[in-house]
Amino acid sequence: MKIFSYILLLIAIIFGIGYFLLFTQSGNDIIKPYLSSLISQKTAQKVAINKLTLKTDHINTSLNINDSIDINIDGTINLFKKSFDLNYTAKADKIKTKDKTINANINIAGKIEGNIKDIKIKGNGEALSSPIDYSLQIVNSEIENINLQTKKAKIEELLAVIGKKEYIKGDFDLLINIPKFNPNSLKGKTSLKIYKSILNSQALKEDFKIEIPKNSFLQGDVISNLKGNHIETSANIESSFGYIKVKNAKTDISQKEIKIDSDYLILAKLKSLQKIANLPLRGEVKAKGDIHIKGKDFQISAISNSFGGESYLKMDGKRMNINIKEALIEKILYILGENPLSKGKIDLQANINISPLTGETKIETKEAVLNQALIEKEFKIKLPKESSYKLSAFIKFLKDKIDLKANLKSFIDMKIYNGIYDLKTQIFKAKYEAYIKDLSTLQPIINKKLKGDMKIEGEITKTKKDLIIDGKSQKFGGNIDFVIKNGKLKLQAKHINVVKILDMALYPKIADGVADIEASYDLISQRGEAFIKIERAKILRNTLTDMIAAFTKYDFTKEKFNETTLKSIINKEHVTFNLLARSEHSYISFKNGKIDTKNETIKAPFDILIKKKDIKGSIEGRINKPKIKINTSKYLKEKAINKVEKLLEKKFGKEGEKNDKIEKIKGILELFKK
Repeated sequence: MKIFSYILLLIAIIFGIGYFLLFTQSGNDIIKPYLSSLISQKTAQKVAINKLTLKTDHINTSLNINDSIDINIDGTINLFKKSFDLNYTAKADKIKTKDKTINANINIAGKIEGNIKDIKIKGNGEALSSPIDYSLQIVNSEIENINLQTKKAKIEELLAVIGKKEYIKGDFDLLINIPKFNPNSLKGKTSLKIYKSILNSQALKEDFKIEIPKNSFLQGDVISNLKGNHIETSANIESSFGYIKVKNAKTDISQKEIKIDSDYLILAKLKSLQKIANLPLRGEVKAKGDIHIKGKDFQISAISNSFGGESYLKMDGKRMNINIKEALIEKILYILGENPLSKGKIDLQANINISPLTGETKIETKEAVLNQALIEKEFKIKLPKESSYKLSAFIKFLKDKIDLKANLKSFIDMKIYNGIYDLKTQIFKAKYEAYIKDLSTLQPIINKKLKGDMKIEGEITKTKKDLIIDGKSQKFGGNIDFVIKNGKLKLQAKHINVVKILDMALYPKIADGVADIEASYDLISQRGEAFIKIERAKILRNTLTDMIAAFTKYDFTKEKFNETTLKSIINKEHVTFNLLARSEHSYISFKNGKIDTKNETIKAPFDILIKKKDIKGSIEGRINKPKIKINTSKYLKEKAINKVEKLLEKKFGKEGEKNDKIEKIKGILELFKK
């Protein structure tokens, strides 16, 4: 009996202590810090119970969460029935997290009633600068009858509460109605309406390196229906960049990893994506396809006719496959912000690993042709009549670089190899080999008909600002080096055979020698200048040399000129030149000579001195068959007068009375010598 009495006494003491701690104000004050610590550990939040009054039929308490939210609870309780009827309020003008303090007005009041097996919670007030009304029920530890409605809540405040930067600023409505929340038996509906909201371009640029236009917006609706163990969602989102429509998006939540399958339709307004892509995009691209997501893995497929033909895309987080068939080149150029400088069709196949960027792409054109009229209008360059081409290219992605090989078949056949595009510096470099089978095809471009062929090799460099093409050739028995920078040509040639140049230019072979050339030429304006120095120059037999030989009895073709220079100014099809050739005893000078390369005509005044025998005149007419005019020559005048004098003496010299007349005639002839 004593042992039983001790047990009863111990129970009485424990009950008394428990009663003291739980149902007296002194006891409540003692357990407050312990309860605060316990709740803080369980919720991972800083919870401080400021007031606690617990009686057998009543409770009144106030607590603070993270030094920001004040909560008051007051109401009746029935310990035997395990029931309660409580009123509560929650107030805050700011919310504190570990990292920051957020301004957020919260003023909510409501009731918690029922028993431990059936708890009903409801409330209303203001949160996120918006009116809020909500209710829910917890039956046997399962949540049911969830209803929440808020109108024009602030998106930026919601982002701040969940610890995100203000990437978007605007309002939203949210409606939630879920009668059953059991994952295996979901029922209900949610509706989200986003009013026209402005994207924070500065924050997106800082955090994601995405540059978008200022005042870019987003708006739309998302509706979800909860059915059993899956959720069906439809969405219609519009923005500055286009819109996306989602139908029949099914989310399976019965598995360990959430699975989503969806169809979609997307239209992109490319002009708004210019800054993101760093390209002058324009127009629209429309695509449809489906999305499959399982846990962290996803797969997207798309089909589009926006480029002409058919374009297919498949992509997951690791790999991307693109297959484009017979897309229109002019449409692609338009989308890229370029004028339709070419027309035709293009095929593309790409298999690319996304991270790191590796993979291969093949490109081939079909029925491709250059737009002659537009190229002439924009660049003032006339193309050959036959301006069709065929391009095949092979691109290899190598992490931060892109390798390119290409073959172009046209009036110029070109092979590009060792092409490297550096994604970091955005600089492209490649070597090339070009072969022009028939130089006459270049006549519309250079305003001059040529003959023969030419091989060139060199390097292409493309930076953000510049396009540079350098090349070299061993044509005409010497070395030719040139650089074209943004359409401006600089050329140097060493030891070039003059006869071969004249032959290529379809000009008469009137001279021979070894030439060094320096030239500059603007391919756009078709203006430039050239300086030519010829060593061991020699005049070949032609109409002019035959005429000189007839007058001077001297074979001018035997003369060797140690110093010969030619300076020319090019203004489209008009060429002005000055030529000076010197030898030990002679010289040839052409000043302000003019050549019309379009009409193949020449007009060039000349001044020739051969061993003190002078001839002045001009060459005019067709370049291949010009006319030579002798305007003046002191040597020829003297020679003609001497002949006349000899004829007079021969005829009248024997008659003395006529000698006076002869002398008078000789006096008149002397005037022509001056």
